[in-house]
Amino acid sequence: MNCTHAIFRLAPLLLIACVIGCSASTDSPQVTLEKAHIQKERGNFEEAIPLYDAAITLLPESTDAYYSRGDCYRQLGLFDQAVADFDDCLQLDPQSHGARNDKGICLAESGQFAAAVGVFTEVIRQDPADAQAYRNRALSLYHQQQFEAAIADYDQSLQRNADDPETWFQKGNAVRALSRLPEAVECYTEAINRAPNFAYAWMNRGVARYQLGERKEGLAELAHASELNGDIVVPGINWLDASAANGDAKNGDVHTVAKPVTPVVDAWSLVLAAAQEHLQSLDYTDIQQTSTFDAQQCAVLTATLDGRPVQVCLAAATTGRATIRVPAPGSDTAALLIMAPEAGAAKTEDVGVLHFDPAWQPDANSTPVLLDVLLP
Repeated sequence: MNCTHAIFRLAPLLLIACVIGCSASTDSPQVTLEKAHIQKERGNFEEAIPLYDAAITLLPESTDAYYSRGDCYRQLGLFDQAVADFDDCLQLDPQSHGARNDKGICLAESGQFAAAVGVFTEVIRQDPADAQAYRNRALSLYHQQQFEAAIADYDQSLQRNADDPETWFQKGNAVRALSRLPEAVECYTEAINRAPNFAYAWMNRGVARYQLGERKEGLAELAHASELNGDIVVPGINWLDASAANGDAKNGDVHTVAKPVTPVVDAWSLVLAAAQEHLQSLDYTDIQQTSTFDAQQCAVLTATLDGRPVQVCLAAATTGRATIRVPAPGSDTAALLIMAPEAGAAKTEDVGVLHFDPAWQPDANSTPVLLDVLLP
């Protein structure tokens, strides 16, 4: 799970050990359950599920079997089956804190954030001291753009565990969504103080500082983030050529992690036009730019396809990687379009489609300001 916005789950229930005196027969219900646990611990979730099926047939009252099979389904991304198993576990044991928490996580991971909020509220009611439950509910609220409510829950979580860098980081994202940039910087700083190698905290603090006008410091922190995590590209450095900002970049010792190609004249405007033409050829209608980031050569477009609203993340390929803006939190549908202008491009015909994924989804738990995509 991406570290930018991971929903950490509670520790799994303790596995039931085979008690002394249990049958050594492979047909023993307990042996079957133990074999399933072994496969699960090895990460062989698909192999574990049939064994849990057999164990549940032999031990229909086993909360452990239902819970563990549900966790296997969750690990495989089969969230509906996982939720069904967690519900069966809760029917047998309404006080199962782990099953209720993991049900909420499955709902959140499948984009059902409103339902997840309700489940995490039950978890908090069951254990008001659970800092992680407050954080999980806060992240679900964040994805519904209920930023003030999310911040209140992050504060509740921090009252119970002030040393969790992930909570500080996520709170920083929430206050930044409300344009409270100085407070966001403070939150990211708290995260970094507790986890000095937290690359995404460095990245988001760098962006916030840049937006506050601290360009040299912000770019330097973005560069540091890329050093900590090679998947992070310093956004927008390519356009710092022969400009006043270039001095800031050099003074901040900022560097790119991919060598830029020779820039073309006004290629980005050609990319925007070519992207609209390409989408129209695929029956997308009502295409509009909702946000454009000329410096990073990326944009978010809205469109309609088959009567459904779609967000299209558009980027120009200029470095061997593409920097994109993630969709707004709570987006149900997205598409990823990466265009490649030819050297010396002068018309839209000189811009080709390098990559198009009409069903692309960023990590549902990842909401950094910018994401980096390796070009195919």
